[in-house]
Amino acid sequence: MNQKNMAGLRGVAPIACFVLAIASGPFLMGIECGAARLVAMPAAGMNFPHMVTDNSGNQWRIYAQYLQQMGQNGNFQLYSQGAMLIVNGNQPQAVNNQARIDAKTGEVVLENMVVPGANLVVTRRILVNKEDSYVRYIDTIRNNAGQDQTANIAIQSNFNYGANTSRMIPDPKKKDQNLGWVGQTPVNNGVSVVEMFSGRGAKQAMTISYQQGNSMVQANLALTVPAGKELAFMHLHATAINAD
Repeated sequence: MNQKNMAGLRGVAPIACFVLAIASGPFLMGIECGAARLVAMPAAGMNFPHMVTDNSGNQWRIYAQYLQQMGQNGNFQLYSQGAMLIVNGNQPQAVNNQARIDAKTGEVVLENMVVPGANLVVTRRILVNKEDSYVRYIDTIRNNAGQDQTANIAIQSNFNYGANTSRMIPDPKKKDQNLGWVGQTPVNNGVSVVEMFSGRGAKQAMTISYQQGNSMVQANLALTVPAGKELAFMHLHATAINAD
């Protein structure tokens, strides 16, 4: 999957009116929902795992804390624990280990997730794009405290295979920044995992960390969340037939 194939992300209509700052690319944005609120549509409750198959044959399994992926006919699994969110060193906890399906957007929505030891509340909106075969997360951090708080964010994906080769995806607008990371696995002649964390020209891009041969990649970002406000960011997770 290349950036061109991911262009469909520009149609994230339900949150467009809340955008505070967005890069020219569609992959990382800041959202402020201070006075405004997202209106919950009538939705169906669900338990985990929630499973969706995309047009490439990937079966995506969504859990409260992470994402799993099975290849065509279940013959390989690249993602063991993908898209894990860590805030100030802790994973937000889902309420009763349940979520809902947004009837309008089809997103899996986890709400009121509590960050242990902090007055921060997390909402995760997860969409499997079947046509383009990727999973999109929008994570919103709300500060319920009476003063600004720094939220040290990490997005971590663990894989069942180490990457034979890997590369960063550079930002064409800022030479010192990377948009994402691609790792080529030994499975099926080089099936690859693709992680996108930032948008082109983003003012505040995530810092991506990976050790060659390892089976884990992590992206980090420090957000200052104003008192009583929300900030949000987006990241993508996918597979591709090769590292190109």
